[in-house]
Amino acid sequence: MEVPDPQDLFGEQYIVPYLRHFITSHVKEEKNWPELFKFLDCLSPEQRDILELRYPADLAIVSVVRQDFDRARHFVMKYHHTFVEEWAPLHPLATSARHRKLQTAGSVSIGPSRARSNMLSSSQRPSLRKTST
Repeated sequence: MEVPDPQDLFGEQYIVPYLRHFITSHVKEEKNWPELFKFLDCLSPEQRDILELRYPADLAIVSVVRQDFDRARHFVMKYHHTFVEEWAPLHPLATSARHRKLQTAGSVSIGPSRARSNMLSSSQRPSLRKTST
């Protein structure tokens, strides 16, 4: 069975449903990192612009994996800017829209299924109270 070319993910019918899944699935498995790095290194400037516009949080994670922390900071700032632009026009009483926006932001870093398992119980959370010495 022949492995499809990852460059085909930029085709009109694949870019929305599959490109982000390709990136996130390759970030999660260390054995797939060389293939992901090769894919990212051979992108055209137009393809790189598409990735930076649509998936800055995922590219930040890739940059951390590559230990390129300045680039990761750039992508995090880009994602933060986009998030704030989308959050600002939401009405303060539009709680369901705000919850949906926060859920998408939370699923970027650790994924929705892992978010629950990574949450600390109340007894494990660090206290913000000043302890007496």
